[in-house]
Amino acid sequence: MRVERIEFYKEKWKASLKAQTEYSEMYKYECLDNYNKFWDLEELEFGPMFEKSFAGNITHALWDGSHYSPRSMMIDFIKAQKEIVRSCFRDLYNDSNDLGLRIKRFLHHCDQMLADMQRKSAKFSTHYHDLKMISTYLAFEYPEKYCILEAEIFISFLEKLEMKNLPQSFEAERLIKLTQTIHKIISKDDALVQLHTDRTKGLNPRGVFMIHDFTHFVNTI
Repeated sequence: MRVERIEFYKEKWKASLKAQTEYSEMYKYECLDNYNKFWDLEELEFGPMFEKSFAGNITHALWDGSHYSPRSMMIDFIKAQKEIVRSCFRDLYNDSNDLGLRIKRFLHHCDQMLADMQRKSAKFSTHYHDLKMISTYLAFEYPEKYCILEAEIFISFLEKLEMKNLPQSFEAERLIKLTQTIHKIISKDDALVQLHTDRTKGLNPRGVFMIHDFTHFVNTI
């Protein structure tokens, strides 16, 4: 990965941000703001709290489309095994423990809950929880450290940065660490950070969260 390529695309992104009056990625920041208003892991009414935190009427782009419905599936999990789901999030959000293991455990419990539901009904084929959705949970809880991560799109982005020895899509921890490395480089540009804050109407958490925006921009030019 060449730093000069990161700088090259960073300058192009800055020019694009300056030219925009309505920020195309604003929906993510509105969703993050909504999550911050409603999320409470200790809430007794866990199901309604989850539904409000990941509100279906805000966007379908992140978690509830016609072919990708992790939010809907998690709501079903909560209805069936609320306290297990609460424990899964508590473990995932325990940032003092190994990240890779936390992700694997979360996926393992989703697999188990899906298997339990499949024994009762044949209509459940998948829980839809992949790196994109798990990284979304992490990014909403810790936007200063994590961003939404779509593995194949991010790897394509790394190719444009001329990275050798590209990671594989299953290397979640390595991919996440790369988002943090890239953020460390571009966030040194105070003018860029301020411009991004202005475009997100002050909802920018000033952290790695913005790298998802940068990834999408680079992949469109």
